[in-house]
Amino acid sequence: MGTGTAITDSTTCTPSGGTPPYSYAWEVVTYDGPVTPTAVSPTSATTGFRQTSIGISAYYVATFRCLVTDSSPGTPFTAYSNLVSAFWSDVT
Repeated sequence: MGTGTAITDSTTCTPSGGTPPYSYAWEVVTYDGPVTPTAVSPTSATTGFRQTSIGISAYYVATFRCLVTDSSPGTPFTAYSNLVSAFWSDVT
């Protein structure tokens, strides 16, 4: 039996307020797989999430959030997005 890699559909963090342009930093909050999942585009507003080492009949869940920082002079405004859950499985 081998293992594979799965990528979720994309999700988008949409800030409101503050001063554009914004910077984005996706991070893992929790996960239950053998390898830490990653954001495909970790510094973009839109990303999918990748999980490696998925074996047949295995499934894993992770929760992510996005840190958004605006570009205001002086002290930038920063805020976290709502949590985003991702689910991967291989049931072949």
